Amino acid sequence: MAVSKKWLAEFAKNDMHPVGDPPSIDGVVVVNLPVPPSVNNLYFNSPHGGRVMTATGRAWCDDAVDKLKAMRKATTYPVTIHFVIREYIRANRDGGNLEKVLVDCMKKAKVIEDDDVRRVVGESWRYEPTDDGVGVDVWWEPAEPTPKKSKRRK
Repeated sequence: MAVSKKWLAEFAKNDMHPVGDPPSIDGVVVVNLPVPPSVNNLYFNSPHGGRVMTATGRAWCDDAVDKLKAMRKATTYPVTIHFVIREYIRANRDGGNLEKVLVDCMKKAKVIEDDDVRRVVGESWRYEPTDDGVGVDVWWEPAEPTPKKSKRRK
């Protein structure tokens, strides 16, 4: 599975953020999801330590998981995950905060095994709203393997 050289050139030229419509790559499925609620409304601090997803977050994630199941599961790693926000967001939100819940839902839908750095070596997001745009487009693609550390001592 390969991305066109033209699309990769645009990708690199624009600070590694995808531009325009997602590429048409054999086997890649782009899923459009509603924009997730704010991170402040997705998680709360548990009295037992850690963060727990709120009822609002669980409802959004359950809906997202149903839609993400249409994606092909990643079978070879590493991968890069891309997000393009297609609708206007009125609130002043941090786009990077959208990634956490989207990737968590991709794990829950079993599209990716895990989001550790050995499996997901890159994520990119872009805010590209249009008048008729809705939600967030999400897709993944294979990435180049990370070079292995040499076992030789210096």
